[in-house]
Amino acid sequence: MAAATTNYSQLERRSIATPAEGFAAFPAKVADNLTLSQDARDRLASEQSANVETRLAAIKGTPTRTAEDMNYLLTHDTKFIAICDKQNNGIGLTSSEINYDLECRGTDASGLKGINPMASLSADEIQMHDDLIASGNKAAAGALSAIGMTREIAAMEGVEPSPGLRSELTATNIRQHILPMFKNADAETHASFEALIQYLGTRLA
Repeated sequence: MAAATTNYSQLERRSIATPAEGFAAFPAKVADNLTLSQDARDRLASEQSANVETRLAAIKGTPTRTAEDMNYLLTHDTKFIAICDKQNNGIGLTSSEINYDLECRGTDASGLKGINPMASLSADEIQMHDDLIASGNKAAAGALSAIGMTREIAAMEGVEPSPGLRSELTATNIRQHILPMFKNADAETHASFEALIQYLGTRLA
């Protein structure tokens, strides 16, 4: 005797094959037809914003960053996104932007952490750096960052920096004592120091 066959309509066959699909589509269709009041929309936006801020604070409250953490920061932290855009477009960062950038990046999974060149600059030197950035003199600001980076690395390694690095930054001091420390640096670094020397010479003239 031949086995009995059942004829299903196309819609019935689809429902039997993928029962979850119909249920998943139902609330979405209902949501499309809902009209939220402006007050409800404002509350929803506020709750979503609060959730984002909570997640951002949790990420930056720990020292290590995972790839997921960085993706979240690059998607939701508007200040960090703006800083990254500046870097990608070759625009110099202020001291506060450098600090924030390093705060967001933290320590990666391999244990590497960015060195903050501002940490070993004096308050006057940091102000000079920001003045240079504000005036568009990114090259001279880069030399100040290089000096700060060298001081910070020496401090991290427990090495006493040379007297030239510790003394007041003047055109003469940089040319005689600091520039020779960077004799093997690339042309861009040397150009940055020349820009800083020129700036200091003009500043004191």
